[in-house]
Amino acid sequence: MTRPATLIVVFLFVLYCTGNAVCATPGKMPTFESLEAAGATIGSVTIRVDDVFDTTSRKEDKPVFRWANRLHINTRESVIKSQLLFRGGDPVSQSLIAESARVLRRNRFFYDASIEVVRFENNVADIVVSARDNWTLMPEVSLSRGGGNTRYRYGLEEDNLLGTGSAVTISQGKDENRRSTDFLFSDTNLGRSWVSLDLRFRDSDDGQASRVRLVRPFFALGTKWSAGFDVFEDDREDLLFSRGEEVGRFRHDEDNAALWFGWSKGLVDNWVNRWTVGYVASDNRFDAPDDPAELVVVPRDRDLRYPYVRFERIENRFAVVNNLNQIERTEDVFLGTQMSLTLGVLADAFGADRKGGIFDADIRTSAGSPDDTLLTLSAGLDGRIESGDLANTRLAMSATYFRRLSPVRVFFARLSGVAGHELDLDQLLEFGGDSGLRGYPRAFGSGDSRVLLTLEQRLYTDWYPFRLFRVGAAAFFDVGRVWGRDATGLTDDRVLADAGIGLRLVSTRGNSNRVFHIDLAFPLRRDPQVDRVQLSIEAKRSF
Repeated sequence: MTRPATLIVVFLFVLYCTGNAVCATPGKMPTFESLEAAGATIGSVTIRVDDVFDTTSRKEDKPVFRWANRLHINTRESVIKSQLLFRGGDPVSQSLIAESARVLRRNRFFYDASIEVVRFENNVADIVVSARDNWTLMPEVSLSRGGGNTRYRYGLEEDNLLGTGSAVTISQGKDENRRSTDFLFSDTNLGRSWVSLDLRFRDSDDGQASRVRLVRPFFALGTKWSAGFDVFEDDREDLLFSRGEEVGRFRHDEDNAALWFGWSKGLVDNWVNRWTVGYVASDNRFDAPDDPAELVVVPRDRDLRYPYVRFERIENRFAVVNNLNQIERTEDVFLGTQMSLTLGVLADAFGADRKGGIFDADIRTSAGSPDDTLLTLSAGLDGRIESGDLANTRLAMSATYFRRLSPVRVFFARLSGVAGHELDLDQLLEFGGDSGLRGYPRAFGSGDSRVLLTLEQRLYTDWYPFRLFRVGAAAFFDVGRVWGRDATGLTDDRVLADAGIGLRLVSTRGNSNRVFHIDLAFPLRRDPQVDRVQLSIEAKRSF
């Protein structure tokens, strides 16, 4: 080729690239951001559902893994399509594609999900949506021991029934309050729509409970409307504790119903504003137990019925990270600012047993980056106004700090506190194993205010036993105290602390929203009512 001809070809190539704003080099596809800037269009959308085990890999090409793949029913392509916020023929939107990936990764039946460009030509981008299935038929097992009490739960759960995305759980268990049998059915995309159905039933030795919840949520930042109703009934006995020991109980008959409708203009200038109006009926009736304990303290009945209005503002700011609250798994971390305000009116005209108002306000914001240092601050204020005075009011604040020391080591700290005023007797703040003080039994202390500091050194190992679990470890220290009187009128001004170590197990084939904690915690302040070692084995949502 002559030099003039070469220059002409180069000139035409540059002109083409400039006009399209995108030029993909061989073997490398353009980013969604550059495609959006070029005004590109989505072409074909291919759905790919990978098996639980990758038998094309030598490490997973085992008879037992091949057998498991054959037994497992893969997620149906229609389930994935129903959760995408884009279709073929739409203009490329980097925000909608990133949010679609986040929506898919929220499903417990996927270990991971991604969206990629596989072909770009004539300003049209062909896309592949990939998801790797989890093994979703799993036993549910949890066990903890502390303060002379053993808590356990066992059962069977299926998070992706016949590949439809529906979840069914049947379990039995025991804690300080009751023995119970529970049944759960849920589907977040009922009939391939954005409607979510949640059914729950519990039969226990102290009563029964049921819940029906049907919602079309604000499923994405650009969603324009939401609506739903929620009906909950629960008849049970609640326990009162003082220094970790049961001191009384009372019957609690709770009937709640809520109906709401919300609207929004969607995502505008990287922010979302949402309005919701609704009506809540919350009837709580209390009585002495069938078999009275030594102390019979019964809270005052509450019949709260009120219309309300809610405003919410959310910033579109997320990051994709690894090894933060999970182990070797893609995590979507919210880094923006979110705030909300809810106001309701209590009056005879609405059926309430008192006059006044309901309020609930909260705000959350973050600074930094999860790749280095991340600080998240949150604050909330909720309660009631009755005859001009505050009732059952709580001011909660927290600061959460992550410092990445290496790809496999993270220092974690959280300082949280709640200040309560005129709390209802059944709403007293408990302080113990269930609220972060791992070296002590549940409700070792209670009152109307509390503060807790947790320090934790986390280690994310590359140990991958049997290609089934990712393993992590933690060394932790907890310290805090509670203020105010408990149910017996006693106060406890002691500062309590514990230290301990624990293992963290994340299944790479089962429910990936759970982290199994195996903790040994040692109370640093001795008490004859507290065991020297607290052992707990339970599933939580994060590290």
